Amino acid sequence: MRSVVCGRGVSGSSSAPTLGSLRLTSRGQESALRLLCSSREGLSRLVADWGPHPQIEQLCDELTPELLGAFADRPAGRG
Repeated sequence: MRSVVCGRGVSGSSSAPTLGSLRLTSRGQESALRLLCSSREGLSRLVADWGPHPQIEQLCDELTPELLGAFADRPAGRG
């Protein structure tokens, strides 16, 4: 699955277990997206003096969701 977060493509998977899992409300989804965007912007600021490199941007996209916790801890269907 490929989702767009903060205007950028972020890879993810929707193969998480669904039994006994929680689901975010629409308000919770909005909050989670704001947190993800804020984390991505913060990470980008940390490496901004390295210059514009596509590989660094890709790494920021891949690392940002990981900084917010393990995939197994996320509600089902959210990547």
